[in-house]
Amino acid sequence: MYPQSVVARDPVAATVAEATGTIEKIEAIERTYQSGRYLTAYRALQDAGLMAVGPATPLDHALLVARVRRACGASRGGRKLVLDTWRRHRRHPRAAIHAIHELAQAGPLAALDAMDRIGPLVGATAEDEADWLCARALWLGGLRDFLAADAAWRAARDRHVGAWLWSVRAMIDLDRDRPDAALDAIAEARALHPWYRPAIDVAGRALLRARRAAEARALLAEASRHVEALSVELALATRHRE
Repeated sequence: MYPQSVVARDPVAATVAEATGTIEKIEAIERTYQSGRYLTAYRALQDAGLMAVGPATPLDHALLVARVRRACGASRGGRKLVLDTWRRHRRHPRAAIHAIHELAQAGPLAALDAMDRIGPLVGATAEDEADWLCARALWLGGLRDFLAADAAWRAARDRHVGAWLWSVRAMIDLDRDRPDAALDAIAEARALHPWYRPAIDVAGRALLRARRAAEARALLAEASRHVEALSVELALATRHRE
């Protein structure tokens, strides 16, 4: 981006070039994470010297490290980092969205109460709003308030359609003990993102619920060749033991 000679003699340009390089690396690793290659993303963060996070770390960088650590098995450290990042950026939509999923470990009612306390997301994109509504739909489904869950899910669909939206639809359908409907939703998710890890996780459970264990095992085995996800490997190991 900058000629080498300019960077060498201008410390401001050098700082900008370094920051630009870091942003580009974070964006590339984010794409790796979104593809489900969590271990590759972890190693890329390590190799780039980007695993350390502090109070001055930009939001996107901190949340990426937290999610990668969590996905690779460091769930407690990842959870703490998500919540610490949210406390530093309480009004940022993405920080709130990730935090609410961590706060949901206390149960769906606690998650809904936390969402009400946080209030409307200021400056949210349509995708942010959809993700927030999807979270509400999930927790309402967990409380078996399916009318409210469906209403929240439809409101999310009106804002943004993505693989996560359809994965949430599948989770709600499974809560209702409707595995066939869940599998239909998973097909929609996979049409958008064939090896989307949350959709694969739900698909495995839905196939088992539909008494299609051999298909679940085959799907998980194929998924393990496309994604690097602990949840997929654990589910596959369980299927092999059965």
